[in-house]
Amino acid sequence: MVTICTECGGKVGVPLGRSIVAAVPYFLAIGAASVIDDPVNTVFCLVIGAALMFGLFFKFVPLVKK
Repeated sequence: MVTICTECGGKVGVPLGRSIVAAVPYFLAIGAASVIDDPVNTVFCLVIGAALMFGLFFKFVPLVKK
């Protein structure tokens, strides 16, 4: 995906492979949530998966100039 930078006007994007790897914790959380019966634990599992995904995105997926 490519978008326009608001500061410099250049095109920027993220590497597809790294963004997919960073999303894996949330996909795993969705799979785990489908087998958990308790709604509170389901929400907790999804929140933890989302937090891990966002952390990986900020740490592991850089913006690159296209």
